[in-house]
Amino acid sequence: MSGNLGPGLFALDAAPKGARGWMEWLAVLAVCALVTSGLIYSQALNRANNIVRDTFMSVQTYRPDDRIVVVAIDNRSLEALGRWPWPREVHARLLDRLTTEDVAAVGLDVLFVEASETGDPLLSQALARSQRTCLPMAVQAEGPNGARWGELLPHPSLAGSAAGIGQVNLIPDDDGIIRKAPLAIHIAERRWTHLVLCMLETSGIGVHGSQGVDKTETPSTASASGLIDGDDGLKATQINLSFPGEQGAFRTLSYIDVLNGETPSGFLKDRLVLVGMTAEGQGDRHIVASPRASPLPGVEVQAALMDTLIADRAIRSAPAWAEPVSALLFLLVLMLAFLKLSPRWGLAIAAGLIILALGLSAGLFAFRVWFAPLVIVSGLALACPLWSWRRLAAASAYMDIELRQFETEAPERGRAETGSGDVVSRQMISMQSALARLRGMNRFISNTLESLPDAAVVADADNIIIFANQRARALAPIHETRLTPVLAWLSQLHPDLPRMASQGGEVLCENGQALRLDSAPLNPDGTARRIIRLVDVTALKAAERQREEALQLLGHDMRAPQTAILTLLEGSHDRSDPRFFSRIASYARLTLRLSEAYVQLAKAEVAALNIEHLNLRDVVTDAIDILWPASEALKVRIVLGGTADPEIDADRSLLTRAVMNLLDNALQHSPTGGEIIITLAEISAESTIAGDEAASGKAATVSVSDSGPGMDAQTLEHYLRPFQQGSARATGAGLGLAFVARVALRHKGSIHLAPAAEGPSSGTTIILTLPVR
Repeated sequence: MSGNLGPGLFALDAAPKGARGWMEWLAVLAVCALVTSGLIYSQALNRANNIVRDTFMSVQTYRPDDRIVVVAIDNRSLEALGRWPWPREVHARLLDRLTTEDVAAVGLDVLFVEASETGDPLLSQALARSQRTCLPMAVQAEGPNGARWGELLPHPSLAGSAAGIGQVNLIPDDDGIIRKAPLAIHIAERRWTHLVLCMLETSGIGVHGSQGVDKTETPSTASASGLIDGDDGLKATQINLSFPGEQGAFRTLSYIDVLNGETPSGFLKDRLVLVGMTAEGQGDRHIVASPRASPLPGVEVQAALMDTLIADRAIRSAPAWAEPVSALLFLLVLMLAFLKLSPRWGLAIAAGLIILALGLSAGLFAFRVWFAPLVIVSGLALACPLWSWRRLAAASAYMDIELRQFETEAPERGRAETGSGDVVSRQMISMQSALARLRGMNRFISNTLESLPDAAVVADADNIIIFANQRARALAPIHETRLTPVLAWLSQLHPDLPRMASQGGEVLCENGQALRLDSAPLNPDGTARRIIRLVDVTALKAAERQREEALQLLGHDMRAPQTAILTLLEGSHDRSDPRFFSRIASYARLTLRLSEAYVQLAKAEVAALNIEHLNLRDVVTDAIDILWPASEALKVRIVLGGTADPEIDADRSLLTRAVMNLLDNALQHSPTGGEIIITLAEISAESTIAGDEAASGKAATVSVSDSGPGMDAQTLEHYLRPFQQGSARATGAGLGLAFVARVALRHKGSIHLAPAAEGPSSGTTIILTLPVR
């Protein structure tokens, strides 16, 4: 809920007004429905839909049936056996070889129309021995005696010996691309099934081709509704094909290799063998529906048909009613969106519906169902400009009415500027001129409230929020589409805030956040509106508490040594006693330590860091050297262990003092004659404690272990707060470990307690973790 409320999701004039508006909406819907119906009836988008279908086909991948083998009459075979055509004795030898290999069926995709006195007897005998070889026939465009269609049949001397005869014709679509194959071709009273069906029937392998047959025909029965009728007596029952990819997708053997017996023993057993031409410049080649595939030889198209039938890969067409019904449904959804939503969201819905139509088509195609999407896309694309034109006309009329009304109600302001250009441009300029002052005032008020440093809301007489700046919206949800009551909004922040809505006050939230509420009337136009301001005073309250605590503790701790000095100076003490001045000096040094500790803590919190590249072992060594006199006085031994030599980026002075404070803390808690062990190590950042902000990779650790009574994690957390002393030897203000915690935080490290060892006096190990450079 911001100051300048634009159209947003719901537009003010999105729906048509009155009977005329509804008539315009229905007219746009009717025009788009009629155009869509015309596109379906005329099939004008068939080629474009085929491009979409071919694109879907190009992205599908599958492995064809391993039982299908192509014996290719390739370039190498032509080089070995001579120019084409070969003597029929060669084909007879091939069939005998395949018979020996015990293949399931053979499709010899070579037309033997003419007679051969020497070769036909040998080939006929080989066909008879095989009993599993089907020969091809073809339907040609010219027949005998002036007939429109003719039949190219195998020579009678061969036809009687074959297991069957099947046609091998391919009928391309209007764009010359093969997407279907005719399972049966009818010429007059004769019906020729495909060569592949002959092979499958010979081998006894079942097929699943009925699902992909164009319209309703099955491979085994002819139905008038399943035929493609021609004006010249030719009818074909077709099936939609699937193509596994480029040439060579099927298992392929060279003709000459099979003829010479150079294939692995038993490889061809129970295989479906298609023999055909693949050599360059020889035989027929066809452009198929998979754009990624180069033109395929006819024998591989027949192999694709066989694979389609065996594996039920046929692309089924959606029911005839699906296209018009879905087109009308999508169009209706878009028009209803235009009724309720703003133009921006209407356009977004249109784009989403187009994407949905294409996605639906792609999704169905993945299940081998073809649903043409472009009729839906065309209807949606037409509805957008038509509806936009209606809205433009309605908006133009609306602006005319409003401008005339404005001039009537405020004649003292004069007529608005009209400018030049078309009608809509002039109307827009006039409206802009007439409302400029009002918009400017609204913008000024909104920007002023939005720029306030605190959360601010404006409520009306019914305690409903009519404006909220960004900071107010960040505190608790304020809904854009429905106005939020002030008391409900305040109750989300704290249960005591609603009763303070009129007079103001302060509350402390459960998360530790402190809020101050102020309320004042806002009546520039005579309405009972109020502005409510919420200020986050958490930091201020925390600073006040810290200051009071520091003043109280420092005031007591620093006053005590000063009072002792005055007492010694003003009393009747023997000043010639050496202990007199030593006691004054010790009190003065205590005061200096207290003030120094406080200054160092403040520096660790706010001072700019002087980052430099450091060797952590050098820093620790410096700290040990500085505290060596103190350790010697207490007879506590300090041992530096660990083989790691970490390199870090840090502020040397702060880090050195932090290590000194850790050592000093260990000295205060270690008994006379005890031992302090310092260990340096490098660990992976993932193994640090929760909340550690060390950079990814490795981290360096400084472990300080004393031989004192030990402490738990809760006690350490207590000592990490300022002004907490934990040892009878302690002479400071309790700021040492607090200083270490601040330094660790500013270097994106952490301080934590190692798990306690077993035993009554196991000591304490405090670990300082820092990111490695």
